[in-house]
Amino acid sequence: MYCTMLVIAGALFASVTAGQLLPPPGDGDIRAVYWELRKESEVWLTLEPKTAKGDRAPHLTFTLRFAGQWPAGPPTEIDVRAYAGAIWAPRVELWLLLDESQRVDLESRAKAFGLISGTPSDYLSEPISIDTLRQIAGAHRITGSALGLDFELSESQRLALGAFLERVLSDNPAQQPRRQPEFASPASGSRGATTAPVRGPANRPLQPAAVR
Repeated sequence: MYCTMLVIAGALFASVTAGQLLPPPGDGDIRAVYWELRKESEVWLTLEPKTAKGDRAPHLTFTLRFAGQWPAGPPTEIDVRAYAGAIWAPRVELWLLLDESQRVDLESRAKAFGLISGTPSDYLSEPISIDTLRQIAGAHRITGSALGLDFELSESQRLALGAFLERVLSDNPAQQPRRQPEFASPASGSRGATTAPVRGPANRPLQPAAVR
C-alpha cells in the first residue's frame, strides 16, 4: 500500500530538504511539498529496496520539481537519487536492469562530479527523462545496484513507481486544492469572492490527499 500526503512548508523551512520533512516518508510513499519562499513544488516517491540477503540497500527517491503550485506543462524529466546513509566508502554507482535485458545507467553526472554532500546523507543524483521513467515503471522485474549494493524491487515498489508516473503526468501532481473561479451575480453583475487554497501551519502535514 502506498499513500499520498500534501505538506505546505513555510519560509522558515525553505532551506530544509524534502527528505527532512516529518513524519519521514516510508517505502512506497508519494509525498508533495510546496516551498513558500522558493515558490516551488516537489512531488517525490521514496523506495527502500533490500539486498538479496534482506539487508537494507540505499534509499531511492524519484522527484518531480516545478515552479508554483501547478505545472505550466507536461514534465520532461525527474531527478533520481540514491542516499548513502551509513554506508562506508560507497561506490559511485547507480543502475537498473529492467526485465533482465535493458540496463538503465543513472550515474553519468556522479561519475563526473562524485557524490553530493547533503542532508540527511551524501547522495548520488541523476536526471532521467519521462520516457525512461515510463520504461522503468512498465518493467515486470527491476534489479540494480546503488552505491555498490545490489537490490531487487518488490512488486509493491514497482506498483508505487506506476502510481508515481501517473501522478507526475496528471495536471495537478502536487494535488493542491484548486481556486474556485470568480463569478458574477446574475442579479447585480457584481463579482463574488475568490476562495484561496486551504493551507496548514508551516511544515505540518494536512490530512492525506489520497490513500490507496
